[in-house]
This record gives sequence, C-alpha cells and structure tokens, in this order.
Amino acid sequence: RGRARFADGAPYGIPHLLRVRVLSADRGQSVISARSYREVETSLSTAGHVLVVGTPLLLVLLAGASWVIIGRTLRPITALRRGADEITDTARSRRLPVPEARDEVHSLATTLNDMLTRLEQADVRQRALVSDAAHELRSPLASIRLQLEVALGHPEGQDWRETAEGVLEDTMRLSRLAEDLLALARLDERGGPARREPVELEQLVQQTVERYGEAVTVRLPAP
Repeated sequence: RGRARFADGAPYGIPHLLRVRVLSADRGQSVISARSYREVETSLSTAGHVLVVGTPLLLVLLAGASWVIIGRTLRPITALRRGADEITDTARSRRLPVPEARDEVHSLATTLNDMLTRLEQADVRQRALVSDAAHELRSPLASIRLQLEVALGHPEGQDWRETAEGVLEDTMRLSRLAEDLLALARLDERGGPARREPVELEQLVQQTVERYGEAVTVRLPAP
C-alpha cells in the first residue's frame, strides 16, 4: 500500500529492527526497500539520556545565572534601603549611596538625594524662623511682665492708665507677630506667594514703620 512498516530483521540475517517499504516497479514487479532502525533508536536513546541528565543541569545553571544577575541588579537597591534606614533626625545631612552605573537606579538615587537636600534646607529655614519668632516674642512678653511686676510691687505710686497703655501696646505687637506667623504658615502650605503684583516701596516702608515703630530701622542708600 506504499506505507512503511516495521519488520524483524532476524529471518533475513539482520539482528535489528527494520524499516521496510514496498514500491511498485515496472512490469508488475515490486521493489522492497529496508533500512536498519538501530541508528534511529540509538539517536532517540541518546537524546533521551541528554534530556534526562541535561535538563536538570540546565535548570540549575539557569537558576544560578538568574540569581547572580538579579542579585547584582538588586544590590544597589539594597544599598539605597540601608542608607535610607540610617538617615534619622540626628543624621539629616547623610545622603544615599549613588551607584556608578548610569542606569535607572543611579537616577533614582540622585533624585532622592536632591529631595533630601531640599528637605534639609526647608528644615534649616523652619528652625531659623522658629528661632527668630521666639526672639521677637520674647521682647514684648518681657516688657509686659516687667510693667506688671512693677505695678504690682508699687501699686500706691503707679499710674495704672499708663501701665495699661504700655501693656496694650506690647499686646498689639504680639498680635501682629501672631498674624505674621499665621500668614507665613499659610504661604508655606500653598508653596509660596499666591500672587505677584507690583509694590510701591515707599508706601511699604511707611506702613512698616507705622506698624512696628522703633523696632524697624530704615537705611536708604546715598543719592
């Protein structure tokens, strides 16, 4: 029927399995073609042994290479994490380690260090603002305390109206300072001034002098 079959080669003096095919020839004759199947069996057996032994070995090699590559890739990220854990309130000036490779991790470390620099500068400005505010608040509070202590210590010769006016003036100074601090806090929440517009410098200086009185010293450049 023109299809190949397997046959035992022992009856024909061939001790192997044969792959046999019968072909029709001229004059009604048939041609029998046979070939030993041993080479194919040997190849299949060899391939099976290679797969049985080589596949686990290949998987082990692949896992080892993946572990080395992934470990090398994640090593800079681990260093960033450790550096971030070491940055505390007492070590704000420290920075994250920047890897030498010019890749995404390098860009991430640089961006984070820039962010830490901005946060440190903001913290310095905040501390300076708190220190200046405490210094400005100390003066009117000390004045109020002194006036009240003198008035209570010598009530018989005290001009209570004058004392009340002095305390009221210092209280107004405290109120203006509180308003300024509140305005600064609101501007800080908004990320800066809400709007920009021209300012008359002469009018601003006059308003400042009227508001703060002797606490303000104005120096004008020589013409």
